Amino acid sequence: MTLKTAVPDLLREFPELKAPCDKEFYYYGDEVPDAYPVFSTILRPAAFAAIDRQDEVAIRRFLDFYERVAADPDDDVNALTHIELIEQLANDPRRLQLAWPYMGEHTREQARVYARESKRQFGKEVWLPE
Repeated sequence: MTLKTAVPDLLREFPELKAPCDKEFYYYGDEVPDAYPVFSTILRPAAFAAIDRQDEVAIRRFLDFYERVAADPDDDVNALTHIELIEQLANDPRRLQLAWPYMGEHTREQARVYARESKRQFGKEVWLPE
């Protein structure tokens, strides 16, 4: 995966997100929208809605996808998960607790790194459900 292929990969994995993506990013025309805005305005809200509904099948689908992104050797790609999922979940303890059992090794490690960095840089404690 690359930043250029992240959105097509996402939409292949989640075809149900194509219509909301097309509606939100209509101004791109036939061009593929950038990964960060799609991950923040389409993917994350869909994943959070699944977490809020406690839809185990959907949560697993979303978090398995995020895990593959987080495991990508390209730092630009795996940063998508860190920035567009982990930083948001880490500041929402209820959702983080619900999501944690479905998170993989790489997404959990990103959460641990975020917690350490938040404490070191800002003196902010981030609760993790370990």
